[in-house]
Amino acid sequence: VNADTRVTVRNGATLSAAQALDISARADTTVAVKAESQATNNTSAALTVAVSNVNVDTAVTVERGALVSASDVSLSALNQSALSTSAVARSDAQGKVGLAAAVSVQDIAANVRLDSNIDVAGDVLLDAASVTSSNLTHALVDGPADEESGQTEVTDVDTGSSRLLEILQEYAGDAFADITDGLGQDEQAGAPAPAPAPAAPPSPFRLGAAMAFNLGSHSASATIGENTRVHADGDVLVNSQVIDAQIGTHALSNVAAQGDDGAGTGSKIGISGAVSLSLLDH
Repeated sequence: VNADTRVTVRNGATLSAAQALDISARADTTVAVKAESQATNNTSAALTVAVSNVNVDTAVTVERGALVSASDVSLSALNQSALSTSAVARSDAQGKVGLAAAVSVQDIAANVRLDSNIDVAGDVLLDAASVTSSNLTHALVDGPADEESGQTEVTDVDTGSSRLLEILQEYAGDAFADITDGLGQDEQAGAPAPAPAPAAPPSPFRLGAAMAFNLGSHSASATIGENTRVHADGDVLVNSQVIDAQIGTHALSNVAAQGDDGAGTGSKIGISGAVSLSLLDH
């Protein structure tokens, strides 16, 4: 994402207002990147990489030689951002390798610069702010989602009876299946239930690796240029601030390996590793 938002009052320009003059630039950036892969049903590897690159530059500039006249003058540059990057790799017992890498690169800047003389009867405000409400980078290696939670999350429920029956089956699990199987046996005059299919043997090698990397620069500056004269009968406020809230850089590798039982049906080697690194310049 490349977002460049700026307002520039050039040399020789004239801005005149009977009351307040507001010169502002705003950028509102929301980035949500998610990638997921699954090594299930005898698939050997789940490899996932999620990368986000965010560059936001918001600026307000009044150049030397511009004429600005008003009762109140306000110059403001504001960045509002919410950033999320997630990589998930899931593997069942037959999967061999699960690798997940989440990388977030950020360069966010807000700048206000006044180089022209100002003479007003009211107030003068220079305000630069870079506000990030959430900054999350997440890498996860884990088992299938249904094995992890033990239940199915229902987000959209149909009103039809067939859909309701499916939901009951999902939540009731084996108990519900046993009841329905028993009813079916009664209808079939005691016919035996079919034998379950044998489970595939677990993988003899299990590797899980997760990496989360967050590299960012967040800045804000409000500047009155050299030899610039500001006269106000009211208040003069020059303000800059950076807020980077809810910073979370998480890497989790959760590999379940069945030990070798001597018959060659277990995992002889199981390796799990995670690295989390956050380098932020404010």
